[in-house]
Amino acid sequence: MALLGRDLTPRASVFAADRRATVLSLDTFLKGQVHGSEFFDENYFTNGMITLVDRAFRHLSGSGAGSSVFLLSQAMGGGKTHSMIGLGLLARDPELRRRVLGEKDPAPKLGRCRVVGFNGRNTDAAGGIWGSIAEQLGKAVQFTRYVSPLLSAPGPEAWKQLLGGDPLVLFLDELPPYLEYAVTVPVGNGDLAVVTTTALGNLFVAVAEMDNVCLVLSDLAGSNFSLGQANLQAAFDRAVKGISSESRRIAVPITPVNPNGDELYHILRKRLFESVAPQADSERVAAAYRDALREAVRMNLTSTSPESLYTRVIDAYPFHPDLRELVGKFKENEGFQQTRGVIRLMQMVVSDLWKSEKAAAKDLISPYDIDFNVDEIASEIRTINPSLSEAIAHDIAHGGDSEVEQIDLANGNADASEAARVILIASLSSTPGAIHGLREYQLVDCLQRPGRDLSTFKANVLDKLATRAWYLHNSADGRLFFKNQQNLAAKLRSTALSLHAETVDRMLREHLESYFSASLRDCYQVVKVLPPPDEVQVEQEKTTLVIVRPGGQANQLPISADWQAWWGQQQYKNRVLFLTGSRDTFQKVIDSARQTRALQSIDDELRSENTPADDPQWRALP
Repeated sequence: MALLGRDLTPRASVFAADRRATVLSLDTFLKGQVHGSEFFDENYFTNGMITLVDRAFRHLSGSGAGSSVFLLSQAMGGGKTHSMIGLGLLARDPELRRRVLGEKDPAPKLGRCRVVGFNGRNTDAAGGIWGSIAEQLGKAVQFTRYVSPLLSAPGPEAWKQLLGGDPLVLFLDELPPYLEYAVTVPVGNGDLAVVTTTALGNLFVAVAEMDNVCLVLSDLAGSNFSLGQANLQAAFDRAVKGISSESRRIAVPITPVNPNGDELYHILRKRLFESVAPQADSERVAAAYRDALREAVRMNLTSTSPESLYTRVIDAYPFHPDLRELVGKFKENEGFQQTRGVIRLMQMVVSDLWKSEKAAAKDLISPYDIDFNVDEIASEIRTINPSLSEAIAHDIAHGGDSEVEQIDLANGNADASEAARVILIASLSSTPGAIHGLREYQLVDCLQRPGRDLSTFKANVLDKLATRAWYLHNSADGRLFFKNQQNLAAKLRSTALSLHAETVDRMLREHLESYFSASLRDCYQVVKVLPPPDEVQVEQEKTTLVIVRPGGQANQLPISADWQAWWGQQQYKNRVLFLTGSRDTFQKVIDSARQTRALQSIDDELRSENTPADDPQWRALP
């Protein structure tokens, strides 16, 4: 089928060297550096943004059906600033508003609105929040008494006089950093945070009573600015006490991007591609994936409904429908920028697929397309969870030398690498109490695709991963996941390699002596295992079986020159049998002996620790 390379055209920004250059800030917008048409061409109207635009313009038009204060609440990179910029562009350009909203414009008679704002990252703003707003409104002189110096907070009436006039949209973005910094600035007998919190509370009171102003602010709940966030909440609390009972709900909460719906796919589609395939093509892809999953169900690899997959593929196209669930596992990681972070990661993936021309052979962009051998992708993944760096390098991707890549080399396909990538992505969460990894059927759901045969998946991939991957673990409820701790497979290998050669030889002798002990004595009567030549005494009435180390080159069978010389000196040459093998075979026997002894050691350790019988470590032992 392979529709990606044919029917999708990535935007030029996907291939930009500096991906952070595409991140917009409120300051960029306020300086007039955001082009309206380009912005809306690349950005999807989420339900949160639709609500914000609709209710803000209804309020500013005087219809009485809108709201005056909005609180955008989502983690870093969740679309708050983009929502502000979208509203600001439409507010100050009625023509753009008509082109973008069309018949859905809630206030077609509303003209150009004033738009001002403050970015809380600007902790060095000389006039503080209100000084900056006054300057943008051309009323800096009017607010001089509150700015030079920042000793007193403007009251509700002062705010009303400052903001009065034509319709106004006021943005306050990421205030917690500023409020946290303000604690360190002494003002009179207190600090700037006290003055600022009072001023904001008075602002909220004023705006709640004005019909020409919409105030939109964002918080940073869950960020490192806990003190600043607390001060912002204190300003809200102060405002609630200062307004009438009918206006007690001081702000309308809005989540810019719904984390549980299909908005992520819509955002990625519009942000990454200039054009996508028509509906008929996505339906053909969905039907092919449905049929492939039916085959997996027939083989009892999964019980997931093929019909539900059909619908999900259509909704998510050109992305695999499991992408949202997988990235959702690590969206709460500290420092990860939610929607923005996913966009940046998928820009890298799409760029790699098209530059390498791998897109020409694909029909969906899947989670296993996140190639950890691509430097910038690997770096981004390590940023999401640095603790799994060693797991990636040793087990998954190391230029062909990782354990998983060696499994693929032996199998002649990429099944192990793709499975390991998906498991790793499902293991990236660093939040306490997170559920890591995937069950086998979930892994099958994500990997199954048209033309892929998973009938030997367990034997050729999962069983090999269990014995080769050092950082892969199995939870009590059957989830496969990676963590920054070596598993029993790694412990088994390290224990085996650490065993002294004499210990291995002794164990091997004991095993071979037991295995080749004479019972009927028809062929031989005496057994000597790996002895030195001077310890073997040949008797006339008995045949001796001598098990010796190989003496020839690799894959050759002759005994060593020492044993040949020994045999030449024997009087009863027909009373000696030699058993040996190739060097390769003998090395395999030695390796097996090492592993057996290591297994015994680990088994003894687990028993000494009273490890419960249902502990996953028992299942991990070969």
